[in-house]
Amino acid sequence: MSGPTLELREVSKAFGAQRVLDGFSLEVRPGELCALVGESGCGKTVALKLAAGLLRPDRGEVRFDGVDLATLDERGLRHVHEQMGLLYQGGALFDSIDVAANVAFPLQEIAHLRGEEAERKVTATLRRVGLESAAHLKVSELSGGMRKRVAFARAIVLEPRLLLLDEPTAGLDPLTTAVIARVIASASRELKATVLLVTHDLATAFAIADRVALMSEGRVAALDTPDALLHSSDALVTRFTHALRERLEGP
Repeated sequence: MSGPTLELREVSKAFGAQRVLDGFSLEVRPGELCALVGESGCGKTVALKLAAGLLRPDRGEVRFDGVDLATLDERGLRHVHEQMGLLYQGGALFDSIDVAANVAFPLQEIAHLRGEEAERKVTATLRRVGLESAAHLKVSELSGGMRKRVAFARAIVLEPRLLLLDEPTAGLDPLTTAVIARVIASASRELKATVLLVTHDLATAFAIADRVALMSEGRVAALDTPDALLHSSDALVTRFTHALRERLEGP
């Protein structure tokens, strides 16, 4: 069995006097969709930025395919980023250009790909997220759910081995959230990508993740399959899953 695609080992990170992560450890296996959940402000996004190499840990290691990102020079880190797709919490789309140009941006800036080949990849990616007909719309013309799908399309256009998704369903209604969740699950399987999904939305996490990691006090307090966590008797786990269990079990 091969080792984890992504591994954070005993990672700590502080900003001034505020310690956000304290001995945080997590492994994400090849081809796995792992959801990282926890209360707002618990450090989920910081963990994701460390995984992407956008932040450096104060202590501990962040490894991609067994290589510690802290040991890489700029060229080595760029090579790693070519194998990652990152969806930012707010989408970070460019309002001044259309959907197709937004999705093409990583092809041009990272893969230096233009012309017909780039157009084919953009079209195929937009088809994958159900937005082929929206290619020439401006971002300002899109609904919230469409914006999320465009941001996800941009994250997967290079067919990355590792996807890092930060709150991809935040601010959406339940119906649109379910659509985005299905798109993420389906496209990830098609690409055979390893996924770390950061979300406060337990319903989405438990619906599509292979394993769910629960954060508390700057570290992973529980990590298991959704079914195992839903049936856990651990007090911390049940505090988080109580409402979800009631919804699933009904009156």
